[in-house]
Formats: sequence, C-alpha cells, structure tokens
Amino acid sequence: MTIPANLRKYIIGTKGATVQAIIQKTNTKIQIPQSEESAPANDDPFAEDDTTVDIQIDGDSEGVALAKAEIEKIVGERVSVSII
Repeated sequence: MTIPANLRKYIIGTKGATVQAIIQKTNTKIQIPQSEESAPANDDPFAEDDTTVDIQIDGDSEGVALAKAEIEKIVGERVSVSII
C-alpha cells in the first residue's frame, strides 16, 4: 500500500510502538522503507507533498486486510486534520 511520505512517522510511532502494535494485533510483518537521507525533512503534516512511500504487509489475507485498515485509519485521521 502507498501512503504520503510525511505520514510515515505516524505509522511507525514513538520508537516503533504504533507499527509494533499493528504487527502484534494482526500477526503480520510490515516493512516501511527508511526515509531517504537526501530528502529534505518536512515535519509539517499540512505541507503539500506528493512524495509517497510503499509499505509492504505480509501475512494471511485476514491479517493483511486488518493491518491495512489500521494504517488507513491513521492516514485518514492525519489527512482529515490537515484539511480542517
């Protein structure tokens, strides 16, 4: 699945806590690529940025669907905050 690059930190969470919780809850393996060193850091969730990252989710179909839903929920919450 693809998400905006500036939301990667919200999926990972503090010290990886959010992604680890999703992994444990869904019994999946989630791979999120590291941020590119050469890319400028943009911590502004309101910034217009077309950069995306591909997240890989491995596991059984039910777990993958649940993990994807959890990630989409986080992305949706962050995107709706930036729209308001």
